[in-house]
Amino acid sequence: MSNIKIERLKLSINKITYRLRIEIIYWLCQQGIFFQHFIKLLSNKTYHIFKFTSINSIKSIILKRIQILSTQSNFVHYCAPLFSDYTFIDTKNNENDFILETYVASIDSVKIIGGSNLILIDNSYAIYELKDIDKKKTTKFSDQGIRFYDDSKCMVSIDETGVTFENGIILSGNFTWNYYHLLFEFIVKFEILNKTSIDKSIPILIDKICIETSQYSQLINIFNIDNRKIIPIEKGKMYSLKKGFHISCPNLIPPDILKPQLLKPDDLLFNLNSLKFLRETLLPLKSDLVTPKRIFLSRSNASKRRKFNESEVFELLKKYNFEMVFPENYSIIEQIAIFNNAEFIIGGSGAALTNVIFCNVNCKILVLVNSYIPFSGFSTLADYVHAKMIYVTGDTIKVDKIKSLHESFILNPKKIEQTLLNLL
Repeated sequence: MSNIKIERLKLSINKITYRLRIEIIYWLCQQGIFFQHFIKLLSNKTYHIFKFTSINSIKSIILKRIQILSTQSNFVHYCAPLFSDYTFIDTKNNENDFILETYVASIDSVKIIGGSNLILIDNSYAIYELKDIDKKKTTKFSDQGIRFYDDSKCMVSIDETGVTFENGIILSGNFTWNYYHLLFEFIVKFEILNKTSIDKSIPILIDKICIETSQYSQLINIFNIDNRKIIPIEKGKMYSLKKGFHISCPNLIPPDILKPQLLKPDDLLFNLNSLKFLRETLLPLKSDLVTPKRIFLSRSNASKRRKFNESEVFELLKKYNFEMVFPENYSIIEQIAIFNNAEFIIGGSGAALTNVIFCNVNCKILVLVNSYIPFSGFSTLADYVHAKMIYVTGDTIKVDKIKSLHESFILNPKKIEQTLLNLL
């Protein structure tokens, strides 16, 4: 291609929206055109293509640079949700357990990206356990590092900091800004870390937002019993490590689903020992705060996702002595107290329900959701603590029409009231 034609192509592409330019990059990648000058031509960012791999596959390629420090096979479980006017969508429920392999590894000369689960090796390979585990191919891999991907490779945006750490324990990753993902995908790793022989002088690398958010910082301080140095890393920025220590997650929690209709209860799987670790570590620390017995979890200060007619619903619940609670306004130990003391909890699906892990055995919980999507991320927690949980659906979105788990919806307050009365 002549220089004149390249310049004309460049001028034309600059008029196209940024998103379309990225889609062109992805198309080029799908066609096998991985040349860096094409990517620079189409975007003001630098990109690189990495091949997805697993720890077992990469061992044969970089044998001298990788050391597996420990491995373990664990049973992982799920409990399908029960809907207020429906039976269990998955009647098998918890009869069939699954096994998930976990490991701790040290890897020489790796790169990581703040807010990403990717561990990058030699500008060629990307270790990403979730991709390797996704045999049903229903997961949507939304990740701070990944821009586009297919079955075998991913395109990564490169924003080098120029910072190289001598060594570090990698606890940064995707969705650490979300309480649910932080607790069940990253904080749980402390149980494994605290049992390893990794030198206590080696620091922990974690996303900056976990230090800046007071509740998250409290969690890290509680679980960091070896008082390791904590080094915050910036979202989307790339860092190098001469030696990185990686701990795989004991739970299986996909970042997103390609289509809500594809979601099955067993798409989320929990190691019950990890839940036990979290509960037994945190529950004794609960505050002596006096809290209401019947609480309604407000999402008015939360993200715009999964909005519903909250004011109308709460107006109904007030006559049953429910009090509105904003969990994000409380410290971690206060949130533990609120949920552990509660006899009845009603709230929309969201990160606040992470605290179900602290509920008492007599607690009853109504989860307000947009449709009959069998998301087991909360029902498994309720089942573990032996609390009664029922999902109540909105009336405005049919399952076959729903485009996202996070769509807003309208609830019929009478439907909630009837379910509530059945449990009182």
